[in-house]
Amino acid sequence: ALLASVASALLYVLLSRLWFRRRAAETAVGAMTGSFVNANNIGIPIAVYALGDATPVAPVLLVQLLILVPFYLAFLDISSGGKASFARIASQPVRNPMIIASILGVLVALTGLDIPEPVYEPLVLLGGAAVPLVLLAFGMSLRGSRPLGARGVRTEVIVATLIKTAFMPVITYVLARFAFGLEDELLFGAVVMSALPTAQNTFLFASRYNRGVPIARDVVVLTSALAVPSLIIVTALLA
Repeated sequence: ALLASVASALLYVLLSRLWFRRRAAETAVGAMTGSFVNANNIGIPIAVYALGDATPVAPVLLVQLLILVPFYLAFLDISSGGKASFARIASQPVRNPMIIASILGVLVALTGLDIPEPVYEPLVLLGGAAVPLVLLAFGMSLRGSRPLGARGVRTEVIVATLIKTAFMPVITYVLARFAFGLEDELLFGAVVMSALPTAQNTFLFASRYNRGVPIARDVVVLTSALAVPSLIIVTALLA
């Protein structure tokens, strides 16, 4: 999961440097959209439906939230006007609620800590509201716009969409099959996860820093539509 995401992001950065040359923050947003998968909202139900098990989602979520998100947020923080200092970079993970929650979740899972019901129930309510609120915020951003409507970023949107929809599943298959020797359900699960559409978190991050918002919005829409034929092809070839 980590290698496939990094490879997809680096391909976007390379094409950006050779072709359409954007500022660092916009390039980072484009790289995110081409390499982040919607493992939670869509990945869990698809994994359960296709594999009968949501296990393949876990490593993808952990890689994205605990490794890649802190890196990208620190990079966006610096490239959007912040000062590059060790303290600022090191403190980024503890200043982001998503990363804090992910770390706490891992600690609870490792220690087997029993969360008291008065503490746990409000978290259940917040968790239940999270997905609808993300969808609502994203849906609001679509008003008055259409995919590929922003002419200045069409090339970036198309490149990121193709990387996410086509390149990432292929590179995942190559890595999983030939580098790690995965077969059968494990191989199928890894490729299915990589064929999921772009995570909507990329749009939230772009909005937070006001960098590359049209890119993130359009790539999420296009990859969500193209994920259906992509997943059908993956299933036909591997299931």
